[in-house]
Amino acid sequence: MRKQAYAVICLDFPTENFAKVIFEALKPETKTSPTPRAKMELRRKTKNLIFSFEARDVVALRASVNSILRFTNSLMQILELVEEIH
Repeated sequence: MRKQAYAVICLDFPTENFAKVIFEALKPETKTSPTPRAKMELRRKTKNLIFSFEARDVVALRASVNSILRFTNSLMQILELVEEIH
């Protein structure tokens, strides 16, 4: 695949535990890509998650970024809700 579009996004979470839980939840998403046009790598550094995206074109890049950020946002909302309950 010839990559023409890429992005790196670093998200800082409130706690290291939030980052760890979200990292573990997202890790399977990095194993397979829903499309051969894009791929993603994920790393964790204490309270930070670093997403690296590569894609054939900006349309595939945008779709990949939007998808993973929506998933991450949903996980954050769930963790915040669980934290409130406890």
